[in-house]
Amino acid sequence: MNDFTASTGHTFSERTAGVQVTAPGVHPLVNAKSQVGAAFKEYADHVRSTARAEEDARLGRWRWPENPDYVVYQRDAYPPENARRVRVILEPTGDFVDTVEGSTIDGPFKDAARAYFDAHPDPKPWYDAGPAEVWDVDLPSGGMRAVTVYSARHEDEPVTVFRDAHTQVEIETDDPTIRDARRIYPERTV
Repeated sequence: MNDFTASTGHTFSERTAGVQVTAPGVHPLVNAKSQVGAAFKEYADHVRSTARAEEDARLGRWRWPENPDYVVYQRDAYPPENARRVRVILEPTGDFVDTVEGSTIDGPFKDAARAYFDAHPDPKPWYDAGPAEVWDVDLPSGGMRAVTVYSARHEDEPVTVFRDAHTQVEIETDDPTIRDARRIYPERTV
């Protein structure tokens, strides 16, 4: 018996009497003669979508969920402001537009680029905070002054956290509530 789980969560199990299709939260749909065509079409669609997602990941491209004909590739930063830059390609025609974050081009190329930037926010400098560094962290609830970076474990996974020595409060370095942070020690050299 071979089982296949598509990226959509559907599980397809080969049985001696046909194919059993199981969707998350749905009772299993077992093939009968009238359901064979529909089950195999759904199976083929899920295999195609999974293969496409794997190929996109391998090629380093992002596919716009609203219109999958548009794919986005991240490009080198654009001087002088080091703006994030992407190439948006309409796959069926090969037409493309190179654009930077916040540009004013119109149409679906801009919409695909904006969706990419929304889905891939610019990483913040504190995301790369390292052990034994000291940071000044700005939170909506008030700043954490002179916090030290530690390696910790959360749900059995290694994480990097800011730890306040006085309150013993810990917050992960990639916590979305952090508004800003500045490394105090060691000082950055330019």
